[in-house]
Amino acid sequence: MIYYYVKNRDNYLKDGWSQLPTLYSEINSDVQHFQFNKHFKPVYEIPQERFVVLLDLRHRLVAQHLMHYTIPEETHEAIKNNRCKILLFGWMENWSDNEFQQIFATLKRKHEWLEQKYFVYVSCSLEDFHNKEYTHIYANKMEWQWHECNYKKVERNSKDKRFQPAFKFICLNRRPSWHRFLTVSHMFDHRRDGMLTHLSPDSVYNDYQYGYKTAKRHYDDHYEVFRDMEVKSLPKYVEPAEALESDWTGIGHIEELGEEKFEDLIIRRSKYVYETMKFAFDWIVTHDRSAHRKLHRLMWPKGKASKEHDNWSLDFPKKINEFFNSYGFHSNYQEQDHHHMVWYWKKESTGEIFRGRTREEMMEVRNKHLTLPPPPKQKSEGVLAKRWKKMVEQNLPLLIKEDKHKIHNGDNPNKDVDSVKYLKAMIHVVTETTAEHNQDLFASEKTFKPMFYKRPFLIAGQKGLYKKLHTLGYKTFSNIFNENFDNTTNDWKRITEVCNEAVKWAKRTKEQCSDLFNETKDICDSNFKNLVERGKNAEKNLHDKILETF
Repeated sequence: MIYYYVKNRDNYLKDGWSQLPTLYSEINSDVQHFQFNKHFKPVYEIPQERFVVLLDLRHRLVAQHLMHYTIPEETHEAIKNNRCKILLFGWMENWSDNEFQQIFATLKRKHEWLEQKYFVYVSCSLEDFHNKEYTHIYANKMEWQWHECNYKKVERNSKDKRFQPAFKFICLNRRPSWHRFLTVSHMFDHRRDGMLTHLSPDSVYNDYQYGYKTAKRHYDDHYEVFRDMEVKSLPKYVEPAEALESDWTGIGHIEELGEEKFEDLIIRRSKYVYETMKFAFDWIVTHDRSAHRKLHRLMWPKGKASKEHDNWSLDFPKKINEFFNSYGFHSNYQEQDHHHMVWYWKKESTGEIFRGRTREEMMEVRNKHLTLPPPPKQKSEGVLAKRWKKMVEQNLPLLIKEDKHKIHNGDNPNKDVDSVKYLKAMIHVVTETTAEHNQDLFASEKTFKPMFYKRPFLIAGQKGLYKKLHTLGYKTFSNIFNENFDNTTNDWKRITEVCNEAVKWAKRTKEQCSDLFNETKDICDSNFKNLVERGKNAEKNLHDKILETF
């Protein structure tokens, strides 16, 4: 048994959480109790046994209310003596190391004696925390909660002829996101073969983070991300660079750049004219006394410099190269090599060097570039963005008929047990909460739903999610899908690869899909069993791992 000291809960719940919107039930419903009660027991007095101080990270909003968090003074000695740990319990979100550091810094301002080794950090993050001073333990409410569901009803429905797989896929999309725009764009033409949802900009979106009225602002923001990501994925896309005063070095003599940069900037003149040509000419003259006269005639055919210089200047590089080549020296002389450009102005962001013969000339170049309007950002749209606006958006919202869970009206499908729609689909095309590879790896309830309903799945999510699921004992479906996308770092490319697999599936005949679906039964049974067992054992495992930290 682990005792958790909850006297501090009044500290931050009473005043701090009163500021929360009353309509946000996910927070308010859990305020009164801790989810685990078989191996954890609340106490209001300091126990003789080892215990923890509970700080419940119920939601991201907590980070905005850290001023209400305190470590009760009566627990300080027990913490310092390793008889008590500070339990940051955040199993509803993929709380990251960065967020831990923020929480720790805030608490340390109140309690200077705090050290990171006093903390046990529980979150949904699937990242590697092994080299941290604190202890991180993976626990995920979205994985745990399914063992509490009434699977008996699901079993009965699964045997009902009315609820046999009639659709090739189901792909549910509520909160707008760029990877959901991308997925729905690919699956839109196949919507009659499956169940495809996506809310419209005017959908009710009862979520305090995004506004109580509609989803429009969030929808618009993520459409722009979707559009821009597609444009940037195009082969010829180049982000324009704006010329700013702070972006430039000052004017100076080119040789002030130093030897290395000097060589880089005027390498052809430096290497050829001052080194190669001089060495070659000296060698040639020592072996052929007439060579000096030959070169003189090449440079001044009429015996001296004249106004007719321009008439022969274009032919000069060819003749000079022939001269040196005739003596066995490689020559690639060009007319601009002969120009003596000694002043420079450098654009730092691009590395561009602008040169001129005089300081005045260089000032003109500089002023011209700084007064030019910035180049316009590329406005072109990709095929999918155009398709979304012209075709998909006109058909929004995409809804499932007779769905008991009213996603369009703002219902949160976190624990949607309306089994019929899930059973009627052969596979789940899951669009996870996030698909960005630079965020902490996270599996929400969306990943575990198809496991609960014993269905194969494709996940449009983060890089490495499949690999992590394997470490948790779950199996994926490489027997029917190419899952190499799990290794793809580029987010747009990875989700596109997932969509290609989903489209390939949708293009198969129902008979082909049915045959492949039947091949997945053993994997689906294994995933369901693992999901339920992990849920049943989650509290005990957490209990044991916390005790190991003492």
